[in-house]
Amino acid sequence: MSITGTGTLPFDNSPPQGTPGIVFSFVGGAGARALPATAAARRAAFTETLVAFFGEEARTMTGFLQGDWTRDPWTRGCPVGHTGRNVLATLGPQLRKPVGPIHFAGTETADFWFGYMDGAVRSGERAAREVARSLRR
Repeated sequence: MSITGTGTLPFDNSPPQGTPGIVFSFVGGAGARALPATAAARRAAFTETLVAFFGEEARTMTGFLQGDWTRDPWTRGCPVGHTGRNVLATLGPQLRKPVGPIHFAGTETADFWFGYMDGAVRSGERAAREVARSLRR
């Protein structure tokens, strides 16, 4: 992690076998507003950040993909689109409420780490406990 550069928190997204090597990063807030205008310039800026992290070999990347979540109507402009203020605090339990024998799980029903994989796992574990309890009755 760095406080300077573009894509300052790169993640290894390589498949289990290790190849191809894939690195991704998010750019948000002031960093996103400061991005260069062209795709080529954005790639160059991101490359410089990767070089700072991983050395000169990072200049030999073979591909570069980018997306602009602000243009996607379904994401609300970010990787974890949140509801308005206090909506989850007041209505969130309704997302988790079973309807008859149907129990709901998914990152959207998490009470911690909503929107992330960790939340999805926690939610699945919660739903499994609920189902197990209901089967014991």
